[in-house]
Amino acid sequence: MIKKNSRSKINFIDFSDKFDNDIIALQSLKCNDNLSFEKNLVTVIESIDLSKKDIAYSNQIHSNIIKWVDKPGLIKNCDGLLTTKSIPLCIQTADCVPAFILDNTKNFYGLVHSGWRGTLKKIIPKAVKELVKKGSNIQHISVLLGAAIEECCYEVGIKFLKQFDKSCISKRNDKFYFSNSKQIELDLINIGLDINQITISNECTYENKELCSYRRDGDLSGRMISIIKRK
Repeated sequence: MIKKNSRSKINFIDFSDKFDNDIIALQSLKCNDNLSFEKNLVTVIESIDLSKKDIAYSNQIHSNIIKWVDKPGLIKNCDGLLTTKSIPLCIQTADCVPAFILDNTKNFYGLVHSGWRGTLKKIIPKAVKELVKKGSNIQHISVLLGAAIEECCYEVGIKFLKQFDKSCISKRNDKFYFSNSKQIELDLINIGLDINQITISNECTYENKELCSYRRDGDLSGRMISIIKRK
């Protein structure tokens, strides 16, 4: 579902209806390519009546590092943010998978950035395990994988054949293609989530020109901002 904010003219993919009525989960569409991340971030969050001082965000490093957040601001050197507070969380992506995570019975939620390196390091299952350590029941956790490059367009090298499950790699015309989202789904099922607890966006960032794709556009790709917050 695409949501348009009439005041700001910023468009979003709105995943809020996949969670409970108290959660807002958004992924911005392509904004101005010429904006820096900082300016793009401000433009997007102000479009939903937030300011930079309200949010927590990270300088992502393609790691499996997850941090618990108890106040807004820049959270350095990590790719996953979790909170028990009502703090809006933001990450940026341009082909990588943004994972929105919610405990449906507690005030716990998170956002995780996972490119293939993060997926190889199991960052999203690690985030779910962090929630369980904090007191969540794994049966009450929902995960939504937002718009990312899909298997149709994600050509990879032969090294992927050994690093990832063969069910997540296809071959066409002697080329190999990888489904990052499918691998994440499999990893989540392997730690105890039911398939009904996982939702995957059907939008491909490479195929849809309204979305940001580094593989398609390189340094001109821009970044999509994902946001999760309580109303």
